[in-house]
Amino acid sequence: MGNGAQTAALWTHAKAHLASGGKPARYGAWLPLVTPKRQAANLQLHAALEHGDVERAKREGETCRGMLESQQMAIDYLRQDQVDLETGP
Repeated sequence: MGNGAQTAALWTHAKAHLASGGKPARYGAWLPLVTPKRQAANLQLHAALEHGDVERAKREGETCRGMLESQQMAIDYLRQDQVDLETGP
């Protein structure tokens, strides 16, 4: 998954933090939680492909496509948050 997935994940962590009573933080504050998971998934997928496990790659691709709608919703909410900050709710 691309940068949209990372952006959605960062936004989700930030919103969960706020909902649990935390103070606002920049999205980048959550990179240490998100980046290792993305890197690990990338390495696992490449290792599977090196071993000829094409079926796993297809399954992972389907899983990613299955998350696209949720990812787009998070990005839309992020955009709305930005509009609300600039114009007021």
